[in-house]
This record gives sequence, C-alpha cells and structure tokens, in this order.
Amino acid sequence: MSKAKVLESKNGDLKVQLQSLNHKVKSEEDDLKKKQEVIEMLKSEKEKLSDELIKSRVELKDKTDEASKRLEAMVKERAVLEERNKSFQAKNPLKMIEKC
Repeated sequence: MSKAKVLESKNGDLKVQLQSLNHKVKSEEDDLKKKQEVIEMLKSEKEKLSDELIKSRVELKDKTDEASKRLEAMVKERAVLEERNKSFQAKNPLKMIEKC
C-alpha cells in the first residue's frame, strides 16, 4: 500500500473515532444538563420546604403561646373560684344552722 492510502485509511479511522467521541461528549453534555436541571429543581423544592417548615414552626409557636395564655387564665380563674368557694363555705347559712 502506498503511503497516501495508509494516511487516508488512518484519517478515515480518526474521523470515525472523532465522530464517536463527539457523540459521547454530546451525550455527556445532555446528561449533565439534565442533572443540573434536577439539582435546580431540588434546590427550589428545598427552599419551598424550608419556607413551609419555618411557617409551620411560627404557627406552632403562636398556637403554643396562645394555649399557654389560656391555661394561665384558667389557672387564675380556678384560684379565684376556689377562693370564692372557701368564702361561701365559711358564710354558708346551712353550716351556721348545723352549728346551733
């Protein structure tokens, strides 16, 4: 074979290899692009969930504070009622009659 034919043959082989590599690069670029899109989607979802979590925590804190205030008011009301009950029992006319 002449040197020119050998070079043409090698050139043809290199063109085939180049096309194969170009195809692989394109495929890898497409995969990378898809992965980047998934990463962006996940980041967005993470931010959304983070915002929802913060909102839920604030709501929970507000409800807890509200429940604590109601409980505190109930405890005070109970103390007042117990004091009224003691006062009433001390002044109870039936007890006074029983004592006589």
